[in-house]
Amino acid sequence: MHPIASGVAAGAVGNQKVINICPDEIGALAASFYKVDGLVTHVNSEDVKKVFFEAGLDDKFIKILGHPLDPAVFSARGQIFQRVQNDLKSKRLIIGLYIGWFGPKTQKRGLLSVVRELAPLVRQNRVTLKILCGRHKDFEKKLDCLCRRIGIENKIEIQRSEKPEDMVNVGHKWILEDINIIFSRPSELVFYSLATGIPHILFSAFGPQEYDMLAFLKKCAPVKKHENVKGQLENYLTDTNLLLETSIFLFNSNYNFRGAISIEKYLK
Repeated sequence: MHPIASGVAAGAVGNQKVINICPDEIGALAASFYKVDGLVTHVNSEDVKKVFFEAGLDDKFIKILGHPLDPAVFSARGQIFQRVQNDLKSKRLIIGLYIGWFGPKTQKRGLLSVVRELAPLVRQNRVTLKILCGRHKDFEKKLDCLCRRIGIENKIEIQRSEKPEDMVNVGHKWILEDINIIFSRPSELVFYSLATGIPHILFSAFGPQEYDMLAFLKKCAPVKKHENVKGQLENYLTDTNLLLETSIFLFNSNYNFRGAISIEKYLK
């Protein structure tokens, strides 16, 4: 559940059973939003359990299940990692630009900046871009105009999703099938990089949980923020050794991704 919505949702369902799930690696501030006194909260790790305990939630109301990664991605994570490694070695770059359902202006500007900067590589067929727009019509209009102006409108794939479930399905499908670099905010997609070894370039964080996730990911691997590689993207994307090293560090994080399976067992 979203941290700000946890308490509201718990109070709105009456006598129905509620399961509070924290799908992120968070600090004390986010835990104060996520926790609901008297309600069992399911977390990813021992570290998150400790944070909730320190935030005042009784130990008996905290259960470690692991991150609820898409089971399809979880079961294929080894194959995806090998694909990513092979692609990076052969310099076959297929880049996923993810905006998600919440699209702050800074991220929209950042995505357009990436498209402009990588346009020469797209025209040379050295880079493939796949852009997941969500429902941001303002962004789509600017993106379409930009692509026509720089002559790459027929060389990129744009997914225009009106429903959240469609957006999620497409985003996961691309991870399963072909992308080997991700641009996004430090959202739940952080775990998809950790699970598969897909290098991640990050736009600015929004909300305490995203700042926590950014810090967590940077502990695991030498990932880059967009602001640090802007104007130098070609150099970064052609540094094969750095990308391979980043991919290996991500995949070898040994994080617990069995949350969805654990929750299914718990419900049964």
